[in-house]
Amino acid sequence: MSAIAFDTVLHEALALPSEQRSFLATQLIASLDQDDNDENLTPEWTQEIKSRLERAQLHPSERVSHDQIMTDARALLRPHSSGNGA
Repeated sequence: MSAIAFDTVLHEALALPSEQRSFLATQLIASLDQDDNDENLTPEWTQEIKSRLERAQLHPSERVSHDQIMTDARALLRPHSSGNGA
């Protein structure tokens, strides 16, 4: 697709009502998921991914923000004082 055609499609898509843009976005994302190469994933990892996604969707209150994860990770990586004054 040429840059001009892409710009035209993008302009037209952005002019759609929000419900249609949402549907279009969902369809585009789904098409990317179909393009993913899952051949390298073991059945165990595939099940783990599905399980984590399902858990996140069922229990949104258990989600942790990126900022909190980074704060926690930095705290874990910070050298601990030994308490012996050394």
